[in-house]
Amino acid sequence: MIFFLECKMTLQSDSTQNQETTCLNCLSYGIFDNNNNKLLTPCINCANDNNWIWNGKKCYGACNKIEINNEDLSINTYKIFYKERKYSLEYCLNIIPEECHKKFLELVDLNY
Repeated sequence: MIFFLECKMTLQSDSTQNQETTCLNCLSYGIFDNNNNKLLTPCINCANDNNWIWNGKKCYGACNKIEINNEDLSINTYKIFYKERKYSLEYCLNIIPEECHKKFLELVDLNY
């Protein structure tokens, strides 16, 4: 799933996912610590690439330096993939976690 530009994440190890990144989306949209050297929340693409888990907890990624929740992800998927890019309902449901399905389907029903 590509929400932003193609991204490439460089991780030091599975247990320290916040060490280094060459992902331009994480650098632009992710959340870093105060020293700007520790990635606290990756971009949406990298969160997806890591099965929506970051540093051992559920993570839907960040957009514009703000961590998003499952509702935000549902809305973004609806607007970007379903409405703008005209991807199928099935495709959209397959690229988001199950907990996002209800909100996404509500948006489809409302034709938001």
